[in-house]
Amino acid sequence: MKKAVCIAIFMLFVSGYLEAAELSFAKLTSFNGEVEVMISDPKNAKQNWVLAVMNQILKQGYEVRTKDGRVEVTFDDGSKVSLKENTSISLVKMKDNKLKGETIIKQWIGKIRTKFKVLRDDSSLQIQTKHIV
Repeated sequence: MKKAVCIAIFMLFVSGYLEAAELSFAKLTSFNGEVEVMISDPKNAKQNWVLAVMNQILKQGYEVRTKDGRVEVTFDDGSKVSLKENTSISLVKMKDNKLKGETIIKQWIGKIRTKFKVLRDDSSLQIQTKHIV
């Protein structure tokens, strides 16, 4: 009996830990023209740009770039980032699946427009740029 209780408590602890480790995601909700996504896979050092598809899921480490197109990225909390032509961003860090923590977006080049929801006290959104403008 004690062994079963210990195993049950251990399983609850492990499942809670795994759930807390999951990250939120974003997706491509609208775009036109040429838009590409680089999927970052820590297991595979090789990275390739692929053509984006509508409602494509974006996770931490992914990059999005436009050439002659535009794209809108929508996050779990409803925040949106719109990329204009010739723009490139990286999703450096994503909030956890309970929308706590910070989201960090690195803008490499181009122009973006953000529309973010009122954030919880325990979360933040950062846009990092190469130069301060």
